[in-house]
Amino acid sequence: MEHALAQHRKTGANFQSSFNLSCLAEAYARAEKYERALEYADQAIHEVERTGERWWAAEAQRAKGRILLAANPTYPLQAESYFRAALDCAQRQGARFWELRAAYDLASLWNTEGRRSEAKNLLSPYGKLIDSVELPDLEDARQLSVRLEGSA
Repeated sequence: MEHALAQHRKTGANFQSSFNLSCLAEAYARAEKYERALEYADQAIHEVERTGERWWAAEAQRAKGRILLAANPTYPLQAESYFRAALDCAQRQGARFWELRAAYDLASLWNTEGRRSEAKNLLSPYGKLIDSVELPDLEDARQLSVRLEGSA
């Protein structure tokens, strides 16, 4: 992936560079190379600003939050700030799917912290979206919603 990214940059192309950097960050996180993952996550966020590829802005923020939590679960405040930034960005853009992904990650974090009521309230406006489309990401949100309903 790094080689492909380097070759892509040599062409002078910027198309989807923030997306590519986020994918590379997530790959490093899956390999548990968190320092490198965080470097690429930061690059992805900066690349959104540099190139103006706003379509990926929320997801770049969300990815950084997820990587922070994976790197060290004692970073909930930092992760929460990235999830909130992702949610705010997606809401401003009217990007409902990105909005749901950010809301799900934030609600999941709150759920693990025992903030179930806040998590439930955050996910409740997305009920129709969660139930209307069959995607793996939405299945995770569906399962969390069901667990939160049962804990009320």
